[in-house]
Amino acid sequence: MKHLETPPPKENSLFHFFKVLHSYEAKQPFAGIGIDAMKLLEHIALQHAAGQPMTVSQAMKLTSIASPSSIHKKIEKLRGADLIHHQFSTTNRRTKYLTPSAYALRLLGEMNHKLQNGNFESPRLGS
Repeated sequence: MKHLETPPPKENSLFHFFKVLHSYEAKQPFAGIGIDAMKLLEHIALQHAAGQPMTVSQAMKLTSIASPSSIHKKIEKLRGADLIHHQFSTTNRRTKYLTPSAYALRLLGEMNHKLQNGNFESPRLGS
């Protein structure tokens, strides 16, 4: 019986992205926060980049990531790792907005640079 019935796919942009992402997942500060918190950070960063910062209430509705109570814990993990900040609107002090920290933006910028230049460490699976 063959283990691989189809040949492995050729390297493409998606696989390149996966390699860069995995090379960061094992490094601090990402190693201590977990994959679900990473997904939450992705959503927060995408909303921020679109000029529409995510509110805590919007984050709590991301049930594809985790339950609302788990989302709240992940927000606190991300804050503790200095990857996100809470911000308030100048007109509404009740609504908290989640934004990536300068540190998170720098790390995401590094990842982007590695994606564009093909310069990354390939991760070792299972280690």
